[in-house]
Amino acid sequence: MPYPYPVLFKIGSLNVYTFGFFMLIGFILALWLALRRKGKVHEEHIYNVAIISLLAGIIGSRIAFFILSPQYLHSFFDFIAIWQGGMSFFGGFVFALVLVYWYARKNKLDYWNILDIFAPSLALAIALTRIGAFIAGVNPGLPSELPWAIILNGIPTHPAALYHALANFAIFFILIFASKKLRKHFLPGYLFIFFMLLFGVERFVNDFFRAYDALISIMLARTIWPLLIIISGYLLWFRKKK
Repeated sequence: MPYPYPVLFKIGSLNVYTFGFFMLIGFILALWLALRRKGKVHEEHIYNVAIISLLAGIIGSRIAFFILSPQYLHSFFDFIAIWQGGMSFFGGFVFALVLVYWYARKNKLDYWNILDIFAPSLALAIALTRIGAFIAGVNPGLPSELPWAIILNGIPTHPAALYHALANFAIFFILIFASKKLRKHFLPGYLFIFFMLLFGVERFVNDFFRAYDALISIMLARTIWPLLIIISGYLLWFRKKK
C-alpha cells in the first residue's frame, strides 16, 4: 500500500483514521501527564480544562483553517471531518486560551498555574498529533532532494510533519527539565511562556519547509511566529522573580 496512510486500520466496516487516532492518543497521554502534575489543583478542574482545550482547539483551528482556505469548505460535513486534516494551530490555540481563562476566572483558579500544569502536555500532544499527520500525509512539505525526502503525489518532499513532531518531543523534554530546575527562579506562568517561546522558534524554522496552499498562510506564518517569540521573551523576563 503506497504512502500516505489516511486510514490507520479498520474494525469491520469502520475506518479508524490516522490523524484522529493520534490526536486521541495525544489527548489521553497529555491528560495523564497533567493529572500527575496537578499539584493542589483538584483533578475535576484538570479534566474540565483538558476537555475545554480539546474542543476549543478543534473548533478554533477548523475555523481559522477555513478562513485561510475557504476553497475546501463546501458543507458542514467538511467542517467536522477533522480526520481529513486541515487545522490551523494558531486559531485553536487562541480560542483555547480564552476559554481556559474564562474557566479559571469562574472557578477562582490561578490561570498562570493552570497553563504551567498543561505546558508539557501540550507539547506532547502536538508531537503525537504531528506523527499522525505525517503518516496520514497531511502537513505536506516542499520539494526536496535530501536522502530522507518522502514521496508524496510522486514528488520527493520534506517530511515537514515529522520535523514538527521531533521538535515538539524535544520541547516536551526541555519543559520537563525546566519545570524541575527553573521553578524557584520564576513566577507562575513561566513554563507556559517558555513553551510559547520554544514553539515559536520551532514553527518559524520548520515552516520554511512546509507547503502552504495560500499566500496569506505563508505571510501569516512568517509574521505570527516571530511575534510570538518576541512577546514570549518579553513576558518571560517579567515572570522572573526579582
